[in-house]
Amino acid sequence: MKTEKAEQMRIRYKYRTMIMKGKVWIHYKGAARLIGPDCAFHLYSTIKSGGDDTNQKESKIHDFNPGETV
Repeated sequence: MKTEKAEQMRIRYKYRTMIMKGKVWIHYKGAARLIGPDCAFHLYSTIKSGGDDTNQKESKIHDFNPGETV
């Protein structure tokens, strides 16, 4: 049980780090759960909602479920 819990914590930390560095983009709701609502708001407020950059951002969007393994 401890090993499974430790693995989940490791994966969550890895996703949190990737989100903070801008390497991965997930939906705001998932990001708010991982990095906190204030941090997610500031991080995601710089994203344009339309235009030419949407194709680049869409390729980085992933649905994140904290219970699943990567």
